[in-house]
Amino acid sequence: MPEHDEPLPRCRTATYPGAQLDRLFRPTYKHVTSDQTCIDCSETETLKRGPGNREAGPHVYYGTIASGNMVIKDAGARDLLVQKHGVLCFEMEAAGLMNTNFPCLVIRGVSDYADSHKNDVWKKYAAASAAEYARSLICAIPGNMYSK
Repeated sequence: MPEHDEPLPRCRTATYPGAQLDRLFRPTYKHVTSDQTCIDCSETETLKRGPGNREAGPHVYYGTIASGNMVIKDAGARDLLVQKHGVLCFEMEAAGLMNTNFPCLVIRGVSDYADSHKNDVWKKYAAASAAEYARSLICAIPGNMYSK
């Protein structure tokens, strides 16, 4: 995406939460307390991932987004949908819009792993990242009032 003269201002609370808070647990390991944080969840139950795209900052992925009317907090159900339909991520807000046959593009900021360990620590960062990508995409369209 093209760079802009002025970056989109970010809310101070929308900063990168840090790799130490990016923990993917085994699908069979359930959240252990009613506390929203995973402070009491066992570190030995996290999945070790390859290097992948581990740099700080947002990354862009293209793929199938599953849209439904309920939050997914079950890693087993998540993995089944990923395997069966090749789903990259899940969201709720666009579900109603899709039923209207209104042509649109869904841009999402991913804030959790759709499992029982869901918390809001990544929510503002994900929203700000999606907003910045949407802005970059609009600015890349020739002839719009924001393109150079």
